[in-house]
Amino acid sequence: MSLALEELNDSGINHEFKIKLLIEDNQSTPQGSVNSLNNLIHIHKVPVIIGPLASSDMLAMAPIAEKTKTVLISPGASSPKLSDAGDYIFRNSLLAEPQGEMMAQFCFHSLHKKNVAILYINDETGRGYMGAFEKKFQMLGGKILVTDNFDKQGTDFRTQLAKIKEVKPDAIYAPYTPQTLGYILSQSRELGFNATFRANYGVEGEALISIAGETAEGIYYTSIPIDIEFAKKYENAYSRKPTIGAPLGYDTLKLVVKAIKDNGYSSDDIKMGLNGIRDARGATGNIVFDEKGDAIKEIIIKTVKNGSFIEAEF
Repeated sequence: MSLALEELNDSGINHEFKIKLLIEDNQSTPQGSVNSLNNLIHIHKVPVIIGPLASSDMLAMAPIAEKTKTVLISPGASSPKLSDAGDYIFRNSLLAEPQGEMMAQFCFHSLHKKNVAILYINDETGRGYMGAFEKKFQMLGGKILVTDNFDKQGTDFRTQLAKIKEVKPDAIYAPYTPQTLGYILSQSRELGFNATFRANYGVEGEALISIAGETAEGIYYTSIPIDIEFAKKYENAYSRKPTIGAPLGYDTLKLVVKAIKDNGYSSDDIKMGLNGIRDARGATGNIVFDEKGDAIKEIIIKTVKNGSFIEAEF
């Protein structure tokens, strides 16, 4: 978002208005998110808030944002429940259900994996991924050998992995975050369990590689394309390749500014502007919001190769 902010203010838009970001740390908790939201709404009087990334945090904030008619748009939340959270709630992210369904198809048809285990976070997002994958995989004729879950703050997964190891699955569907999947991969190797893992776009982050090391090699996960020119600009600015959060945050800020520029600065103006966006081109491809405020995006399959996140060839 800082990169997008710099570009926007350098583009001449500051002749119309100056863009400034007010940053609040939500502590990655629902209560911290509510506290941040109330501060931004009641102290700073903002009409639009970008973030947070986690669905559980968004779900805690959504009723307040809807009641106060504050536009709330997340660049990362994927829970199915957010689709019905209200007229002022938007998401510029990949949803859990289409990702789960696509990975089920990929496992069954492209990788020819017929017997799979599922290990998921026991929250709204995790259950969304699990349910979508399980339903689609079984519909295709695949078999779910076992499902297990863990708490969001968990760091020791040896018990669940030992249980899964006993049934000898062809693959494990593991929709997580970079840190969590990193621990799971490294602990799986400790147990002598050389399983193949499949995941979601939330696992793309530097922490996955730093924690899991070479055990991350060869995982497949659902993701979105990242524009080559954006990737170059990001790498020039920050001396590292962008992972999935960067282009989503970049596009989200630019979408909000477009809505303001085209319609006005009130929350209703911004809501109307976002609802009216059709095929906007961004760092994550074409963007359009459906009637529930969810972005419709292209989904691709990526993998980890030589410590880098790249589009898979198969």
